[in-house]
Amino acid sequence: MSDPLTTGTPVDDTGTTVTLDTEETVRAIGHRIRELRQARNLTLGAVAERTGLSVSLLSMVERGRTGPSIGTLVAISGALGVHMPDLCDRRSVSGPSDPVRRRDHQPTYE
Repeated sequence: MSDPLTTGTPVDDTGTTVTLDTEETVRAIGHRIRELRQARNLTLGAVAERTGLSVSLLSMVERGRTGPSIGTLVAISGALGVHMPDLCDRRSVSGPSDPVRRRDHQPTYE
């Protein structure tokens, strides 16, 4: 088996290569942020005031045009009154529904 730190190709417990679509994930997170913001009747300006982020950045995040940092996601989730994992729309991001797995069932990277 190759070193996961050098190749970075994820495989599941059956040895099948797992495809990670970063752009799809960024779009899904942005869509979920917009969904949560609109459900709370908040404008981009209101979220910008609560987070200290610019309206422009928030708009780009919601449209999936930029990948937000962890700090940005923490600020946005706080402004929306949710936990950061709630920003991930599990319906559109594929993967296991239970994040806890036995060691034997965890993906390895080759």
